Order: sequence, then C-alpha cells, then structure tokens
Amino acid sequence: MPGAPGPPGAPGGPGSGGYTWVQPQYTQPPKPQRWPIVVLVLALLGVVGLIVGIAVTRDDGETADNADETDTTEPADRSSSTSTPETTEDTQDPSGDPDAFVDDEGGYEITMPDTWAFTSLHDDVETAGERMFPDDATKADAVQATVGALPRLINFYGVVADEVGTEPFVTNVNINVTDAPGGSDLEYEELASQVRQGIEMVGAEATADEPFTLADHEGVKVSFDYPENLNASGVQYSVVIDDRLWVVNFATGDVDGHAEEFDTIADSFRVTG
Repeated sequence: MPGAPGPPGAPGGPGSGGYTWVQPQYTQPPKPQRWPIVVLVLALLGVVGLIVGIAVTRDDGETADNADETDTTEPADRSSSTSTPETTEDTQDPSGDPDAFVDDEGGYEITMPDTWAFTSLHDDVETAGERMFPDDATKADAVQATVGALPRLINFYGVVADEVGTEPFVTNVNINVTDAPGGSDLEYEELASQVRQGIEMVGAEATADEPFTLADHEGVKVSFDYPENLNASGVQYSVVIDDRLWVVNFATGDVDGHAEEFDTIADSFRVTG
C-alpha cells in the first residue's frame, strides 16, 4: 500500500567510508480517491517518498563519467502498470542531438550536462551504479544501494557526480511515467491542483506552481519542500500526454543554485514513443 515506511537507514556517513541513506517515513497512507489524484499519488510516492540523498567517502579527485548509453545488457524485470510506449500524433521525433540520452524502450529523450552521472533502469538494474560510475567503485556502490530501493515505475535516475561524497543530500533526478486514463482532458488549473495535492498527501509542501512546456505540451512545474529534517527541496515537471502522466523530478539541497539547470534539462525532455 502506498505510504508504507521504507527500509531503515544504512550505517556510516561522510568520512566514515560508508554512505548515508536519507528517506522520509510515512505512516498514514492516503485514502483511495477517484482518478486523477490516485494516479498522481502513486507516482508521487515514488518521486517524493523514496528520493534519497547519498554521501560517500571520496578517495580521489576524479570526476565520474556519465552513464554508458551504449550498454547492451539484457533488460531486468521492471514490469509495472505502465503500458508499452507507442508512437502517436502527440509524441515527438528524436531531436538528433548527439549529446542527448535516448531511451527507445522507455519512449523518451533527455539531454544531461556532463557534470551528471545517469542511467536508464530498463537494463540490468544490478549494475546501474557501475554504469553511472565505472571508475569509482565507492560511488557506484552507494548509488547502487539507492537504485535498488527505487520503485519500479522510475525508469531513469541521475545524480550530480561531484556531490556524491561531499554533500549530505545529493542533487538527483528521476523520470517516471504511469497510465492516467482521462488525464489528457485536464486543464492546467486542474492538473496543477492535483499535482500539489498529491505532493502534500505524501508529506511534502508544495510552495508554488507555474505553467511549463514539457515535451511540447502544456504541463506544470511545481516547487516543493521536503520535510524539514531532510533540509532539501524539489522541483517537479509533470505533463499528461496520450493519457499517460510523465514526471521529471529533481531533488536537491540547493534548489536556487540549480534552478536554471533544472529548467534547461526539463526543456530538453521529449516523449518519443
């Protein structure tokens, strides 16, 4: 049932050779309600209730490389309630940008800065950390612990590479998509209201919303604060395309410092299938 407490924290912290697991605990699950809010809550429980900050000991001064976009390992079983992407008149062609990350199986494209390490989660999930940090086993292990706890509806995960091991809450991003029957009929105010309600139902506080064009469709950008003990905030970009809710969610300890970067990354997002 959504809202159940997550796994206990892992031992260690910065300078201890381990990593810190940060996760809000929710003991009161939301009561079932009609769509669209029930769908939004299911998605938001993944992107709000299970986003974590990672901290690991840094043994060298190297900057981690981005994820290997050409990985050919067999996909792991990440089945969920989402449907297989299909090309429709509302989707977009790939941009052709050689720097873009194109997830053909997931049906989306996004362009990430070189300072981020990231990967899709359709391939072998047990090697996600290694793909994100192929030259840093300590960081890879810390990220792998996080990836292993993410809900299955999350199909992309990334972190600011240099923050791992230096910040108590590492700036991160995830993408998820879930079916939202009838959601394409929502007007902006209705969508914004539902997203804000969903965020607050899982213990965070929505602080502002504004229109944002996501994947060439009118979506909503919602800023929110995590519970005070996390000392972190988030920015979520949401849009319904072909009755499917797409969410690009960022979490950070410095939302003002990353605000422009978040908008740029979200602006690059395309739904391709």
